[in-house]
Amino acid sequence: MKKTIIIGITVIFVIISLVLYFNNSKQELGTTWTGEAINSATTTTSALPVMVLDANPARESAIIVNDSDTVVYLHLGYFASADTASTTVLVNQGIRLTASGGSYEINADNKYKNQVWATSTVASKVITYTEF
Repeated sequence: MKKTIIIGITVIFVIISLVLYFNNSKQELGTTWTGEAINSATTTTSALPVMVLDANPARESAIIVNDSDTVVYLHLGYFASADTASTTVLVNQGIRLTASGGSYEINADNKYKNQVWATSTVASKVITYTEF
């Protein structure tokens, strides 16, 4: 009898703990969503970079993935236009994303809020991203 009561109390405690855990998880996720599930940017030429992410002071995290068959380079920094970025965002410089899945993550350890630019040696290369 005593063993049955202890098991029952333990089960109730585990259920309450799980409910509290999942409720807290939902609250942490909250309403930080700032974009659609999947977005993409397409490189133009190696001479003109493309902005992948605009500056966002509310950014909590982001993932950028190279969905092309060519190496892509990221540059973190603010530029007024692609023309002004073209002197700094260069091929073979910056953060290298390897072909077919190379990725870069912005997270709690890397709270970057400014623009992210990309360039490649070949035009029309797709970079996918999600921002929260």
